[in-house]
Amino acid sequence: MTQTKTAKWNLTAQQARAVYWLKNHPEHIMLLKSKDLDFALKHKDEFRRAGTFSAFIELNLIEIVGEDDL
Repeated sequence: MTQTKTAKWNLTAQQARAVYWLKNHPEHIMLLKSKDLDFALKHKDEFRRAGTFSAFIELNLIEIVGEDDL
């Protein structure tokens, strides 16, 4: 029997991108909106690094919510 993974995080695409960039490419954080950067800085230690954005989403059990597009 396979186990389905349930989302641990419900984030907007912008929040997810902000945490991903902070964890994987901190040299580019100046490109982030301040509210998304604030969220990323507050929660960065709760997420694990991954090589690609899609792997980051899967590894950290993130569900993208809201009207933002990936």
